[in-house]
Amino acid sequence: MSAYVRQPAVGRADRLLTLSVVFILLGLYTATFIGIDPGGEAELRFQTTSAVARTGRAVLGGTPEAKRVVMEARLAETVGRSTAGTVVSGSGEVYAVHGIGSALLSAPLYGLGQVGAVMLPAFEERHTEIEEGARSEYFAHVAVGWRNALLGALLGGLLFETARRMGVRRAPAWGGALAFGVATYAWPSALSSQVEVLATFLLFLAFHWIVMMRETFERLTAPRAWTLFALGLVLGLAVLTRPSAALAVVVLALGAFSVLRSGRAQFLGTGTERMRRRGEKLRWLSTFMALPLLAAVLVLLAFDRERYGDPFATMRTLLVDQPLRPQLIDELLAPGNGLLWLAPGVILCPLGLKAAWSDGERLWPWVLIGVGACSALPLVESDVPLVEPSYGPRHLLLALPFAWVGVLIALDQTLARPGLRVAAAGLFLAGVLAAVPAVLVDARTYGDLALQAAEIERGPAAPLDEARNEAGDADPPGATGPEADEPQSNGAGAEAGSPVELSDLGWDWRYAVPWAYWRILRHRVAGGGEAFDARELFAVASERPLVPSDDRDQGFRHLAFVDLSLRLDGPGGMLLLSSFGLVLVGLALASRGFQPGRS
Repeated sequence: MSAYVRQPAVGRADRLLTLSVVFILLGLYTATFIGIDPGGEAELRFQTTSAVARTGRAVLGGTPEAKRVVMEARLAETVGRSTAGTVVSGSGEVYAVHGIGSALLSAPLYGLGQVGAVMLPAFEERHTEIEEGARSEYFAHVAVGWRNALLGALLGGLLFETARRMGVRRAPAWGGALAFGVATYAWPSALSSQVEVLATFLLFLAFHWIVMMRETFERLTAPRAWTLFALGLVLGLAVLTRPSAALAVVVLALGAFSVLRSGRAQFLGTGTERMRRRGEKLRWLSTFMALPLLAAVLVLLAFDRERYGDPFATMRTLLVDQPLRPQLIDELLAPGNGLLWLAPGVILCPLGLKAAWSDGERLWPWVLIGVGACSALPLVESDVPLVEPSYGPRHLLLALPFAWVGVLIALDQTLARPGLRVAAAGLFLAGVLAAVPAVLVDARTYGDLALQAAEIERGPAAPLDEARNEAGDADPPGATGPEADEPQSNGAGAEAGSPVELSDLGWDWRYAVPWAYWRILRHRVAGGGEAFDARELFAVASERPLVPSDDRDQGFRHLAFVDLSLRLDGPGGMLLLSSFGLVLVGLALASRGFQPGRS
């Protein structure tokens, strides 16, 4: 074997450290994840998952929550109106407009929740009794809601292992992966029901496999066919989960084809007959990746035909009916939602990019540029946009782990530069301070209070779960509504007396996060109760107190272990202790992984 053949970059110690990152983040995320996120996108996605798991179809129905959604959708249909997030097919069946991928991938967790319901029926019954039959499937809700916490932890582990395969040393790779999990808005995002977390995980998993495939070529071995098939399947599921991520999928597919082509050229250029024959066989490997990706596109077409009667409804919305809406400045800098405020460590990425390019790394920089461009200038969502609060720029979450690879490379470079080490530590500390309040204060609580304050100044605000239910405000894919035609206004430009949405407050410093979250948290910790002074919270002159509209949004009831303890009189403390147990296991694995001499 030639001397230049690269040895495997990931050994036993690295696998232990990968698991340590996963366990530590999973423990933190499980301790702070949201049990049940009622209403809006979260409930619609859960009901689709429930329908797929129970019936094998995505038609809404079979639960009290789904029956209410179906009744409202059909009632609106009879008067020529549309409801947010749903569509009535030609046969009268009601579907959610969201991608089917989320439901397919969440179905196993739904099954896990059903097992919990069978083993602990008392809590299911209590949940139904408290809500007077209006709510159902408590454990299934919790299990599906835990999905993003699990995926967020796994994403941290993938970051560590990807960085190791790209040559980053263990200590900076491990510390940087944990920093991604706790010092960016990836933490509050992992506690939410946002489908962007799932799409981000799928895209980065595909990139990780591409890096692994490149490493196999560097060792003069060929990737297996099932690896290419799995890569295509992951990319296809990303399209089914979030169709607007299709351009990022194309970027990653091109990256994979590029690695395959260069690997084949490497085999053909070795000069040995055996390697040339192996290189010729590689010609057909790309087919194994293309087939599941093509199958996913056909599933999307069939699903759109079933829902809308038009197989190209989503594609038309993405590519034709709606224009590009550049949001780069907002998503990078807006004080209420900007990337640089809520993931300040990403400032180190250019240093990593420069170092990687100098070392001859080309795959990651081009993928970063491609995925970043597709995320920063997103096409309008195929999911009907609902006015639901979220923490951080949801579009840029897709590109965040790719950019964080540069942060890990930069950390590796800073080990010999004390000034940069101090700067990196300061950025990570700022990121933790930005993430913690969003973990302890629910985004729905902030959104509710912010809209109440904005209503005092500017006029009636659209309720969180009823926004865009008026005619034309939630058009299905293929239709053109005010989202496409009307310019987005910010807080400073909103007219007095006009309805206010959360997006209107993005550049208003009084409502900016994370400071608004810290003020809410400080008020509660100081024993101020749930009546907030509008002047203190948002500098709005009013004697009227701001009070969360829903009991679930008061205090810390949004946390799963608190809800289980207070509302259902369950063992919430055991759930919290189990979470800390996961953290301890992760720390023990890290101790073993960092033992001197372990490879």
